[in-house]
Amino acid sequence: MPISDTEGNPQTGDAQEIGQDAEDAFRGGRPRSWIIKGLDGTDDYGLDFQIQLKADQQILDIFRVQLKGTRSPTRSAG
Repeated sequence: MPISDTEGNPQTGDAQEIGQDAEDAFRGGRPRSWIIKGLDGTDDYGLDFQIQLKADQQILDIFRVQLKGTRSPTRSAG
């Protein structure tokens, strides 16, 4: 089978592209005090990342994030 034969290959679409763009923006805009860990698997109930907050080389808090992407982003004042 030639390499250029694409029959049976996985498909991608807008949802995957939007999700990747959202993750790139999220990681690129994070504060340096955030340690981001992706949550993989099926038991995360829609949560995508776990964030640990650090200060003075100590972990202070932890929270989780569900990331949603859009093709029409707007910046909040905060």
